[in-house]
Amino acid sequence: MIDLIIPIYNVDIARFKICLSSVIAQTIVDQIRVTIVDDASNQENEEVEQLLTQMSTFLNIQLLRYSENRGPGYARQCGINNTENPYIMFLDADDMLAPVAAETLLKGLEDNPDKYI
Repeated sequence: MIDLIIPIYNVDIARFKICLSSVIAQTIVDQIRVTIVDDASNQENEEVEQLLTQMSTFLNIQLLRYSENRGPGYARQCGINNTENPYIMFLDADDMLAPVAAETLLKGLEDNPDKYI
């Protein structure tokens, strides 16, 4: 299992949807837990909540929100503090994953864990 942490701040909903769609396209999507960390966005949260509700049909998602903006490093650390799985990946809200990215990482870690420490 992999925890995928995505920090967001005033995210562009269209790009964020593409980002989450790339997670849904993962060959091992059923082995990924997505943690979205909202670092005190100024925008209306309704759009984000609606998108996450739609995506939760396909993804295991948890949403963390903070009232004070502290930057992406803090958001990532908060995501790490709320993980459950032995492996962690990070993704920015305006990026995409190749469909085999998570599977490749997990297979590499399981086959040769010392290489990645």
